[in-house]
Order: sequence, then structure tokens, then C-alpha cells
Amino acid sequence: MSAVGSFIAQRSMDAWPVRRPRARSGAGSGAPAPWLPMTVRVDRVEDESGFRELSTTWDALLEASRAPNLFLSWDWVSLWWATYGRGDRLHLLVARDAYDQVIGIAPLKKRRLSIVGVGLGHVVEFIGAGGDVTPERLDFIVRPGAEGPVASAMIDALYADPTVAGLDLKPLSAASAMRPHLVAALAWHGAHAAAETPYSLCPVLTLPATWEAFEQGRSRNYRKKMGEYQRRCARDFGARVRLTTTPAELERDMAVLIDLHAKRWDGQSRAFRTPEYVQFHHRLAARLLATGRLRLFVLESHDGPLAALYCFVDGGRYYFYQSGRDPGRSRHRPGLVLMHAAIQQAIAEGIEVFDFLSGGEAYKYIWAGEEQGSVHLEHWRTAPARLVAQARPWLRRARHTLIPDLGPAPTHAGGHP
Repeated sequence: MSAVGSFIAQRSMDAWPVRRPRARSGAGSGAPAPWLPMTVRVDRVEDESGFRELSTTWDALLEASRAPNLFLSWDWVSLWWATYGRGDRLHLLVARDAYDQVIGIAPLKKRRLSIVGVGLGHVVEFIGAGGDVTPERLDFIVRPGAEGPVASAMIDALYADPTVAGLDLKPLSAASAMRPHLVAALAWHGAHAAAETPYSLCPVLTLPATWEAFEQGRSRNYRKKMGEYQRRCARDFGARVRLTTTPAELERDMAVLIDLHAKRWDGQSRAFRTPEYVQFHHRLAARLLATGRLRLFVLESHDGPLAALYCFVDGGRYYFYQSGRDPGRSRHRPGLVLMHAAIQQAIAEGIEVFDFLSGGEAYKYIWAGEEQGSVHLEHWRTAPARLVAQARPWLRRARHTLIPDLGPAPTHAGGHP
């Protein structure tokens, strides 16, 4: 691996006791569990060739970790960097054990921190933060059982770089096994403790093993109404559900998704508005189709497509990312009919969780019965950096007051399907 910097941390329980976070209110993550002594070497990767060399290791470590998530996959992270990384610097941290095995990867980048043109160093963020696509529940990718020593060694390596002014992690999975260890390690650096605030909530549906069990778990009213919507769509339009299976279908179906999404939102959504967003999802969908992880549903009819649903599948989980529907057919509720069919397909595949991703839109709770969240974890090395970070939300609000926003719809699915 090509690495710009290397930091070696020898962790001994006798020489260096388990770290604990400083006492503070609202920590939310609890004290970290004690960890066994371990020798950890952290390499700092800041060049493209070193990043590419990680591709053979990345997904295997992710699959073995406690943080399986498509938004942490090599396909998503590398494609995000290629599309949106311009102006930032790679700052990946790679942890290795005494046998030179990779036991941790922190998918990070550096961004220049400044105010009125005065530079204050760099802030370190997740690759995936920024741009106009929306990941959820990001994390460090670490071999189970190594979270404590890896977090400690990575934070030490991070702050061994004098240009780093702070760490700004969002959206960090609230359930992250690394989260309490990161907070504990950060307590040893700088004059201020790490701060955590809620960031996002994702409604999720835990799926039963059979379709019969799913239907039995729905209310009588749900079964009645959904049956009516399905019959209307079949009677009036000859509606049928189709999954994208070939590259030729993918090109056509992505165009359908984009068109129906634009019709549904009438210019009020940020999704598919920029060339970068469109390019990112065309390339991502092609990668996912080639590896069997794309689930692009189209509700077709003799009058043309009625609705489209853009989902991913990975690690026993469906991710509902985006959708579109013909607003002229709203009385037939084609979006609900297609979502119902997607859930049926997920159960047939043995999927365990249907993830509606962030946003508290009411329609998601027709199905979702639980929520999984993310937090914003930030830590600033100096008071000026902390003050600039605190001023940023105010500056954003002031800018949005002067320049009206595009509307409420996020860059993944919101509103009504």
C-alpha cells in the first residue's frame, strides 16, 4: 500500500490504561468496554494509488465488521470520491495488527477550514459528506473486537498531523461499536470534549420470514385498501411490476425514474438536478446491477410507466433510495402499490430489513415500526476552530434567508411514493 504517513501505537494495559471520556452531559454513547492489549500500526493514505490498492481488502473487512452498510462499500465510497472529491484531500486511516493484517479502515477526507479567507487548518470528515447525494449511518470499518485499540491509535494518528483542526463526523451510526471508543480517545486531545448531537432517523421495517406472516401483521384496513389500489391499477391500466435485469433495461428505466421523479416534484426536489448527481447514480446503478445488488422496480401499464422505485440490496437489507410516479394517476396510488410489491419481493429473497432511509415522511410509517439513527460527532482542537464550526449553522441559515431553498425534498426519497 502507498501511504504518506505512518503512526505506530504499542498498546499495553500496564503502560497505557483503557481511556475513558471526560464527564459531560448528553454524551449518549456510554463508556467504552475495556479492550485487550494489541499492537496497532496506522498508515495515513493520501494518494489515489493507495486508495485503489485498498479495493481488494475493503469489502471483505466491511462484511466481517459490525458496520455492514452499502454506503460504506467500496462501490459507493470510491464512486463518491471520483464524483464529488474535487477540492478535498484523501485522508484515509488504515490500521494493521502485528501480523500486518488490515484490521481497520477510516474512510476520511480533509477539507480546508477557513473564515473570511483566513485558514485555520483542515477539518476531517467522512468521505460521502457533502455533495448532493445522501448516505446514512457512516462509520469506521473495523474488525470485531479491535474497536478500542484501533480507535485509540487512529485518533492519535489523526492528531499527529498538525494541520488537523478538528474532526466532524456525520452521519455517524448511532449504533456504531466504534462510537464510544472514539469519544474516549478524543478526550485525550485538545481542550474541549467531543460533542454529539442527533443527526438523522431512518424508519425501518423488520421483515418476517413469509409473505403470509407479513399480511397477517397488517391491519384489516391496510389489506382492504391495498387490494383496492392493486385492482384499480390492474383494471384501468393493465399494470404489472417489472424489475430491471439487463444493462439495456437499466438505461431505459433510469430515464423513467428521473422523468417520473421530476413530474412528481415539479422542480421542488434536489434529486437528479445536477449532472454530478445523475452521473453518480447512473454509474452506481450499473455497478450494483453487475453485482446483483440493484433493485429498480417499474410499475408499467398500457399507457406508459406509472411509478418507479430505486432500491439497493446489501447484507440482508433493502435500501429504498428514490422514487417517482405519475401525478396524473394519484387516485390509483401507484406509488403505494409498487412499494407493497417491493416489500413482497424483499421477503421472497429472504431479506431481514427494509430500510426507508432518513426522513420522517408519514407514508413510510405505513410499514416501518422502528427507527435507526445517526449522530453528529465533532471535536475541535482549538477554540478558533470550534467557534468557526459553531458559526457555520448560523451562516447557512443567513444564506438560505437571502437565497430561497429549493424545497423540502431531500436527495433520497421524501414526500409520498
